[in-house]
Amino acid sequence: MRVLFTTQPGLGHFHPLVPIARALQGGGHQIAFATAASFAPTVRAAGFAHFPVGLDWGEDAIYETFPALRALPPSPWRASI
Repeated sequence: MRVLFTTQPGLGHFHPLVPIARALQGGGHQIAFATAASFAPTVRAAGFAHFPVGLDWGEDAIYETFPALRALPPSPWRASI
């Protein structure tokens, strides 16, 4: 079976999926991730195929990609970047 995971290009979104992907891969399934092009090195370093899709942004440039975030007040539910 071929399995395609989709995820935001952030470690907090990607890392929880890795154990599931590895278990499937260990069972002989083909695994790939669809996420931003700039996140490809992280996906490939974990041993998975990558397909570039969606808005290309990274956690290090989140305010440049989503400038409206600057206007949101800090809160315990939102990480400060």
